[in-house]
Amino acid sequence: MRRHGASNPAEHGHAAAAILKKASEIGPDLIVIGKHGGSAFEERLLGSVTQNILYSAACDVLLSP
Repeated sequence: MRRHGASNPAEHGHAAAAILKKASEIGPDLIVIGKHGGSAFEERLLGSVTQNILYSAACDVLLSP
């Protein structure tokens, strides 16, 4: 990954906020988010992160099942 200019640093905090912060720093053309099926509780948690990114990102967002 590094030879292509990519890295995978760990971030701490609320997932959507961390993703949006990193996106504002690097200015991507696209954010790809994987959707993970699970319990109703997990769906609510993941759904809120996904919705937050979908509505707040300054770039296009691709949601993958």
